[in-house]
Amino acid sequence: MKEKKILNKLIYISGSPRGGSTIFFDLFSKHDSLYKIPGMTHFYSNIVRHNKCLSTRLLRLVYKIPLWHDVELISNNDKVFNYIESSLKKKNLKNLYQGYVLSSSLYKGDYNNISKYKYWVDKANDWRGLFWVEKNFPSAIFIFTIRDPRSICYSIVGRQSPNKKDNLLKNKEMKSYISTAITLNHMYSRFIFFGLINNRKSYFVCYEDLINNGKKLLNKLYINILGESAGEDKVSDFIKTARGASSHSKESGRYQIENGLNKSALCRWSDLDEDLIVTIEILNKSAMKYFSYRNSRAHTLPDYVRIYTNIGIKSFITLVISKFYFSLSRILFIFKTIKIWH
Repeated sequence: MKEKKILNKLIYISGSPRGGSTIFFDLFSKHDSLYKIPGMTHFYSNIVRHNKCLSTRLLRLVYKIPLWHDVELISNNDKVFNYIESSLKKKNLKNLYQGYVLSSSLYKGDYNNISKYKYWVDKANDWRGLFWVEKNFPSAIFIFTIRDPRSICYSIVGRQSPNKKDNLLKNKEMKSYISTAITLNHMYSRFIFFGLINNRKSYFVCYEDLINNGKKLLNKLYINILGESAGEDKVSDFIKTARGASSHSKESGRYQIENGLNKSALCRWSDLDEDLIVTIEILNKSAMKYFSYRNSRAHTLPDYVRIYTNIGIKSFITLVISKFYFSLSRILFIFKTIKIWH
């Protein structure tokens, strides 16, 4: 197939929910040399993780979930149809993943031009699947989007919390923040561990740098990954038309679009109660240190007591596992480094 070259060239973007990965995915993929999948494929979480439990019939149904995977369009193209059918029968997971490039290009009307692209781009809001992707796509590039843990936790938990809270609600809210902070910390521990092992093809991008210095950041990435810039004027246009879950929030009193990106989102976490802010900082201590986020204040013994009296068993186990991966990363850091792109 003439498309075979592009099918093996993947840029895989990973980041936390509410962490800016959607807007980065949209911005970064606008380059003329990049083919953007119309939406997240969820390929690893939907198919790879459950592959052994999926019959061929069920696999076919799950594979058709993306809205842009148009069965009628595919059936009218013998090449794409045969490629996907053969992959389904053999349960060839790598080929099935690549099949999404072909089916989405038919949907976008770009199939005949697919060979002009240097890479195709997909994204996931999970750390799972990183090693599977690396194993099956040796030439893949990995970009991790990082955001201040306080902003992410506020965005996930805070928006759902009522303004007026009694003691019961405050206690429930504290537990929600602890659980969310630990989950995020674990994700970042896996990102850093993977990035150190594969440091030559891993890039870390902070959401705050994208908001404050997006033009310079994107062009540096394009030059390092693609060997060519998109041009300053084009990148400026990319930013002005940016769309993402974190860029166009219409919360009361918060609607503010600056060059297509919402700078007011950067410090919303400061609205949180001090004890919640400190809780997030303590539980994401290692991640915040890696990515140079400063604590709001010094942490005291009562802060730790408050956390560990509210932590559940499952969350505690996750926290211990995260500490193990951070410890491994500190050892790896002696021999390898990760670079945060600004």
